[in-house]
Amino acid sequence: MDLGEKTFLKTVYDKLKSGVGKTEELENAILVMNQETSRLTVIAEYNKQLGDKLQTEIQDRDAVISELQQNLKKLSDMQK
Repeated sequence: MDLGEKTFLKTVYDKLKSGVGKTEELENAILVMNQETSRLTVIAEYNKQLGDKLQTEIQDRDAVISELQQNLKKLSDMQK
């Protein structure tokens, strides 16, 4: 094997080694992104449940307010 072949093989080896390193970095970055995605999914689900709960509470409150308004009107009508 002459010097040119050795140099060529060394260059190929170095590029492969660099590619493996970059692949590992990308795999780690994907792992971190997947963890962040999972965390954000949990937060989004919690927020959705909280939003649904608050919407139900608002509907219940509005129903009570409407009932109170009707009762006040009835009371006012009775006092006339």
